[in-house]
Amino acid sequence: MKGFYSQLDNKIYYSTGQMVIVIMIIGLLMDNPNIGEDRIGNILHSSLIFILSVCLLLYPKYVTRVFRMIIIIVAAFYFYTLFLLYPETWSTFIFLCFIPAISILFFDSKLFYFSLLLNSVSIIGLFGYIVFSGKGYFYPYIQQDLIGNVINFIGSQVIIYFIFYLSSGRIKKQQLYYEQIQQTERLKTTGQLAAAVAHEIRNPLTVVKGFLQLYQKDTWFSDVKKR
Repeated sequence: MKGFYSQLDNKIYYSTGQMVIVIMIIGLLMDNPNIGEDRIGNILHSSLIFILSVCLLLYPKYVTRVFRMIIIIVAAFYFYTLFLLYPETWSTFIFLCFIPAISILFFDSKLFYFSLLLNSVSIIGLFGYIVFSGKGYFYPYIQQDLIGNVINFIGSQVIIYFIFYLSSGRIKKQQLYYEQIQQTERLKTTGQLAAAVAHEIRNPLTVVKGFLQLYQKDTWFSDVKKR
């Protein structure tokens, strides 16, 4: 049964991963204003899609914290690249706000805090670049309300943190409940084993006791031999 659920989880993961890859490719090819104009940008965008797709497809075979960290870094780099390549698309800023949500899927607190710190440092550098580079006109929705966007970003990180906190607490309770069930099963198995051993020992002892009682009642043996 465990193997069945493992295969089912893998199928769901690969189906979801392929759907994400298709969406990224569609985003590259459909209504892309940079196609034919920004060759370097298109090459960078395509390369990041390829790298992220490979990471997603290889993840079930390399389920390690290092590989998860690589996926988070590549995904963050991908979304920040989209933000810089397509400044007229305001929705790319929303993707930046929800980068730490990727780490929630891995149920790893260290990776979540790493992604939260990485995103905070990156967004500070990004806003600093927009303000001091003199290219804020490329991002009018950021420049016109910089403080408001900063507040929105902070609010989104707080919301993501509470989501992680609540989901992490629930998962820990489920893990504790699962461990208690396992302990109960171990105690049950130990009790059954002890009962079986006691039964196997009691049978020959009962036979020996019966023969001793027969010898005790037999008049052919003297009291010395009986003792």
